[in-house]
Amino acid sequence: MWMHHYTKVYKGIAQEDVWNIWKDINNWHLWFPEVTTSSLRESFSINTFFSIYFKNKSKGTYRIVKVFDGYKFISIRKFFGAKLYDTRALDSSAEGIRLVRTVVISGPLAWFWRRKISKNILYETSTELESLALYARRTQYLNKQSLDESVSSGQV
Repeated sequence: MWMHHYTKVYKGIAQEDVWNIWKDINNWHLWFPEVTTSSLRESFSINTFFSIYFKNKSKGTYRIVKVFDGYKFISIRKFFGAKLYDTRALDSSAEGIRLVRTVVISGPLAWFWRRKISKNILYETSTELESLALYARRTQYLNKQSLDESVSSGQV
């Protein structure tokens, strides 16, 4: 078994915004620089599948196995002889919003898949969370600007 855990606290973003961005898998390419396109054909719920096409030309199909609405979801990707468990979580703290991503590869051929993909995972986990936080801040700012314009023009 191999595990990689990345966590960082971010200020200036709302937990609800981050959760909504994570759930919107079809638009991950807007903020996740390693993703060219992503697809969730059904609702964001247990036992639904989503696909991610990465810039390195690889494709991953994942199944959502657990959803803790508003703060955590776990997906699984199957490889020959191994499984990749991918956990994304967030929680509020006094310092800000803590974003967490944990990737576990297990199974008889976990050693092989670790050697093959761990470098990408190590890079993607930090890149994903940094990009997500930046996108959440920008989205929050744009939503506030839009609301301010509506209020000033008397539309609200």
